[in-house]
Amino acid sequence: MDLTPRSFDRWFDAHLSDDDPDDVLELYRSVKAGESLGDNWNLKWQGSILLIEGNDPEWLPLHSQSAIDCFLHMMEQRWGENEGEAGIEYWAENGNNEK
Repeated sequence: MDLTPRSFDRWFDAHLSDDDPDDVLELYRSVKAGESLGDNWNLKWQGSILLIEGNDPEWLPLHSQSAIDCFLHMMEQRWGENEGEAGIEYWAENGNNEK
């Protein structure tokens, strides 16, 4: 699946579940752990589920609205595009290299 903003929006609309605060906490911890290791964290698809690599390494599903919003916000802060989807698209195309 390509990670263009439009396809990502469609994926969000189709794959949201009830908010789970634990998802956001796990996501935040894994992202922060990855950043402290030189941004060594990755995304992958498992079927239609988007996963982020944790620090165990454990793959965490991004399936709740709060987890998705949290991740997009982190992408915005990291890449400064003011659009989380664009940040993810850039990251997917360029690996862990910064702009």
